[in-house]
Amino acid sequence: MDFQYVLENTTTEDLRLTEADRPDVAVKTADTNSLFGFDSENVKLLLPVYVPAKHRTRVEIKISGYRLDATDPGVNATKEERDNYHKEVAEQIALKTPNLEGFEVFINSGRLEIDMPKGW
Repeated sequence: MDFQYVLENTTTEDLRLTEADRPDVAVKTADTNSLFGFDSENVKLLLPVYVPAKHRTRVEIKISGYRLDATDPGVNATKEERDNYHKEVAEQIALKTPNLEGFEVFINSGRLEIDMPKGW
């Protein structure tokens, strides 16, 4: 499963993340209000990430081991087709990962924390 988020950089400094930065990605769970999955090969932030100062950038987190059966309607889809697709995806995520509350990304040993809440 792939999860896309839009990160907003409200600072005056550019944010750049590469493999060398070794960002830690964790899954947030609902039942225990806790984090897990650090250093897991199953939860990955696609790198590199670049968010210029005062701008937004789309980023993606991949979770291996899960597959959705929804078919993306493509770039020429109508609004109704896109809305139906997003509804189907949200329903499948709720069924396959009911405990998933989002993700946290920690950079530089936790000096910077990025919260990616549930939004599906």
